[in-house]
Amino acid sequence: MEKSDDGEVVDFIFSKDASIAKYENLLVKDEHKSIPERIRHLICDSFYCDASPSPTSRFST
Repeated sequence: MEKSDDGEVVDFIFSKDASIAKYENLLVKDEHKSIPERIRHLICDSFYCDASPSPTSRFST
């Protein structure tokens, strides 16, 4: 989340089942930004793996 003069801007929203340790669903993504390395420990490794589907293909509809 970034602060701006007009409020806060959300770059990513992740979700997960409470029984799972890491976030596995990407609900919202700013296409102009990459997922920060500093949250890697909170999300599934597939968001960083080139061989896996891109995070944008995991949007919930």
